[in-house]
Amino acid sequence: DVEDFLAYDEKSILSDKKQKSVTNTYSCDNDVDIQVGTIHSVKGETHDATLILETKYSRWFDLEDMLDYLISDNITRPIEDYSRPKTRASIQAGFLRKLYVAASRPRHLLCMAISANHVTAEQINGLRDKGWGIKSLEV
Repeated sequence: DVEDFLAYDEKSILSDKKQKSVTNTYSCDNDVDIQVGTIHSVKGETHDATLILETKYSRWFDLEDMLDYLISDNITRPIEDYSRPKTRASIQAGFLRKLYVAASRPRHLLCMAISANHVTAEQINGLRDKGWGIKSLEV
């Protein structure tokens, strides 16, 4: 259940006797360890669940730029130009490659966290049409 997966305890990590220092692995009360890492650090691994957090590179947000590729089957994929790595097409090609690596890690659950400002109502409908479940969270 998604709500159970997203539930967390607000206690300080270092107040837990099992947690000796700040690491990238967080031990939960239900004996589940959550590992936080970069897409590059998990290449080749498989996990039960993966959460992809939207990030910004240069002027562009990766998941915002990739939504249309998740929705449309008929969109031309960007091609990386290694002689011009700072072009939008090259950056988008890198975003797409990393999204593929991250999205192919989980066995059971793939979540993407993207700013609500970066998704249109039309894109939400398109994602739902493709089978994505959309959950709006407020902090």
